[in-house]
Amino acid sequence: TSEVYKGQLILSSLLIISGCGSNRGSSQADIEGNLQRGDAYQQQRQFRAAIIEAHNAIKTDEKDLRGHVLLASIYNDLGQGKFAIKQLDQVLGSKSVDYYFTLAKAYLLRHKYTSALNLLIETSDLQSSNALQYHLYLAEAYSGLSKFKEATAELNQVLSLEPQNLSAINSLAKID
Repeated sequence: TSEVYKGQLILSSLLIISGCGSNRGSSQADIEGNLQRGDAYQQQRQFRAAIIEAHNAIKTDEKDLRGHVLLASIYNDLGQGKFAIKQLDQVLGSKSVDYYFTLAKAYLLRHKYTSALNLLIETSDLQSSNALQYHLYLAEAYSGLSKFKEATAELNQVLSLEPQNLSAINSLAKID
């Protein structure tokens, strides 16, 4: 099944990464290159290569939030919210908007709708940074909690911003 494949992909990627040397210099250019390549691989759905690049960025500088967020985002794309949450839990210090959106998505994947809702509502910068994603995630959380009136209101917000948004249109059809 696809769940078994995803699990095997994550396991084999982790085994490959553990065999990689860590003699890389701690330069910002290395991190930037890892992040750019990792993002490109992720967009191309080449998850094994994307995971390796994210791990290399983290190895270069564990305190750089972006490598952790990239890796968690890849896990989310693979439907592995549990791994994404574990990865993000390792991050200390200040967090970015991308961090919070990635964590919210992981909560939604794990059906932790209350946690996702609380995170979205309590993190003030999210709505202003990406209103569409913010309202779509709120709608998914409300829907998961069977609060369909609130979910519909959030989806209507999305459609007021982007009238042809297919995610919102499809979600509204499922609610009705």
